[in-house]
Amino acid sequence: MNIRKHWKSILLSSTALFWASCGSDSESSTAPQVPESSAAISSSETAEPASSDATPSSSEIGSNIESSSNAVQSSSSGETGAFKLASDPNVTCKMTGSSPTGACIELTKTTSTGSSRPSQQDLKEQLENNTTKTLEELEEIEGELENTPDFTEVALYGVQMPSCMRYNFQETFECSNGSTYNTFADDSGPHVLKDSTIYSREEYNQKFSSSSNVAESSSSAEPISSSSAEPPSPLCTKNDFANADDLREQFKSDKAAIIDSVKQTADTTANACLDAIPSRESIAAIKGLVAKQQICDGDTIVNPRYQAKLDSNNAFVKEMSENCLKDPE
Repeated sequence: MNIRKHWKSILLSSTALFWASCGSDSESSTAPQVPESSAAISSSETAEPASSDATPSSSEIGSNIESSSNAVQSSSSGETGAFKLASDPNVTCKMTGSSPTGACIELTKTTSTGSSRPSQQDLKEQLENNTTKTLEELEEIEGELENTPDFTEVALYGVQMPSCMRYNFQETFECSNGSTYNTFADDSGPHVLKDSTIYSREEYNQKFSSSSNVAESSSSAEPISSSSAEPPSPLCTKNDFANADDLREQFKSDKAAIIDSVKQTADTTANACLDAIPSRESIAAIKGLVAKQQICDGDTIVNPRYQAKLDSNNAFVKEMSENCLKDPE
């Protein structure tokens, strides 16, 4: 009896050891041990990219763009100390803003090919205030004026409008004295920027107006050099300008006078034909202006270009009148 209990005890112990051994093998096969060096490498690769070519995150990209934008804005705004006050050169300023006002300082007119040309007003002033050009040169200006419309008065549709060559803009400066100053490209406003110096209006006028006055007085005091260009002879100017509507009205008036004169000696049967005669519209249809008067060395006459247009219309009306008086064949 004691022997049987002894073997039973041995059998139970062996069974327990067998199952314990099986459990240990199972855990070992499903969860292999990782070497310490390999784990360290894996942890290092996960925490920080090994290569500098790694793609940056979206937050890094946004930060770089903002930094770049700030750098560009800083460089375009001017460094501190790049500008100064005229009243106190020890006060340094930097430009902190520049914005257009929408106003145009200088207009430019362009032809269909894109080349610039003087405005109608410029051409008029050249003819009215001439002091250096010969009659031949004035005639060239007249030809251009006749074909230059007034862009300030023509309709918006079907014509080429002037473009702006230079817009006005406001610049803002912050200075080391704690004040902010605004200047404009057209030198309007209470402060003016010139040669990196900010002047008050009074300072600017006093300095530069007096400088120009001194220059003018000194130049006028100098004797005229013998090499100076002499004014042309005769010295002529042109004025009293007419546009297309003015020409048409004058043509109608001249036509009426001619036809009335013809009717006084013609048979009344020709009246219907005479009344139907038009003015010479093609000559009156100019785009710009023509001067009616020419003044040379003080003598005033009808401007030859204007007179030629009147003569052309009168000749046309007289020819048509003669046709009305002819007997029908």
